[in-house]
Amino acid sequence: MTQTMEIATWWGRHRMPADRADLWTIGSLELMIEHHERYWLIHWRHVEKKTTISRSTGLSTESVKSFLSTVQPPSALSMHFPAKVRSMAIPATNPNEDLIFSPILPEESLIMSLESAAVLDPTESLSSHFFIPLAIKIETVGGQGAPRHACEIPLLPMVRTWGGTNPLTGELALTPHESLHISRWSDFKPRLDVAGIAVIISNHGSDSVFVDRLLIPCSRLALYHSPQSGFWCESLDLHAEADAVGVTAFGTTNRTLPREAGATTLVAPARQTPSESISLKGLANFRSTIGTSVENLFKERG
Repeated sequence: MTQTMEIATWWGRHRMPADRADLWTIGSLELMIEHHERYWLIHWRHVEKKTTISRSTGLSTESVKSFLSTVQPPSALSMHFPAKVRSMAIPATNPNEDLIFSPILPEESLIMSLESAAVLDPTESLSSHFFIPLAIKIETVGGQGAPRHACEIPLLPMVRTWGGTNPLTGELALTPHESLHISRWSDFKPRLDVAGIAVIISNHGSDSVFVDRLLIPCSRLALYHSPQSGFWCESLDLHAEADAVGVTAFGTTNRTLPREAGATTLVAPARQTPSESISLKGLANFRSTIGTSVENLFKERG
């Protein structure tokens, strides 16, 4: 018999016996997992509706078939298209394995748009607030053994795009399906699918710079959590480069959090350490590598 319950948090270790299917609903993400004796089946989709966080246990065979059927609810990306179901199979070392869900930041960079384009004169700075969509890392673990990585699934739908802050100095990156730029932290209640980040853009050059989009290097940010205020990243300083295309480049991370975050606990450290600016490998580098695959061209970018 299927049982549905609202849950306060979605992360942590979840007991799931073999021969059972459960469904987690986290914002727009619907995540169904089937546990079989020798393997796991993981299915997910992003739907248009916004729902509370819940878990349905012991789904019937008919419910699983309905979830995987060709008749799907509207996608969160567009109400004119059905939500696409993605599936993957993971081998199980024994039938008594559990699941571990962990919140993480995306590995790819994010293109974030300002509400209004800005022109920064020399020495000027601009402060902005954004939400970074989180992803769910899924691991399997049996007994006291070490967890085994299964997959990472974004909690909000995002689209892979080429362009970065300017098409000539392109970057393989993700762009959220909705604007996540906000005016004041106080206008929003804590959410369990995004992390707040404060961004400062500074013009250290001698010419004015036009800025309308930012490239946020998520792999170089740590993730924190507060029970009172939700998820946060340390503040990010971006240097506006006064060149022909006005690229906004990665500077340094400020290891302080916005005061609105309150008392926080480190959830996940940064995946990479800052090195060369991710936006300064420009058109010359692109021209020198024409003919190689996009994957090879950008495989070392954070």
